[in-house]
Amino acid sequence: MKVRDVEKIVGSRIKLPQDWEIHPQLGILPAGFVRTDKVLDLFPTVKDYMAALVKEYEAVVKISKSVGESLVWSFREAKDITLRQLNEDYPGLSIDKLATEQKGELAVKLNAHYDITPYHLARILGVQEYVMKQFLNSKDYGRRKKPGI
Repeated sequence: MKVRDVEKIVGSRIKLPQDWEIHPQLGILPAGFVRTDKVLDLFPTVKDYMAALVKEYEAVVKISKSVGESLVWSFREAKDITLRQLNEDYPGLSIDKLATEQKGELAVKLNAHYDITPYHLARILGVQEYVMKQFLNSKDYGRRKKPGI
């Protein structure tokens, strides 16, 4: 690959070590600078690696809350978080199999803990946005629910 092409892909004129591999679409491949033996020690299987990634959303929430930052999730992230929470709360059920009340409870939990917007929750759970806002603000489910009820 030509030096000019590498500079364009990487976005820098810094000279890279020659043993680093550069992919035309992906950029610098981590195999050149990551100690794969250490990665394999940490994550012996792909399943272990994927399980570690699952916990990443929780880390983002904890960090953002500790520094007072607000969270902004992409639709894809919000849907992923929602599906994970769905599987945890309602194993074996899909979104379309949930009762409206279950969708409301799930939405309130996701909004309170992950700050997922009513717009995203409405799209993911298949309800109208105004209905979602009613869930989130209701005395029965949402933010205004009295403790112990």
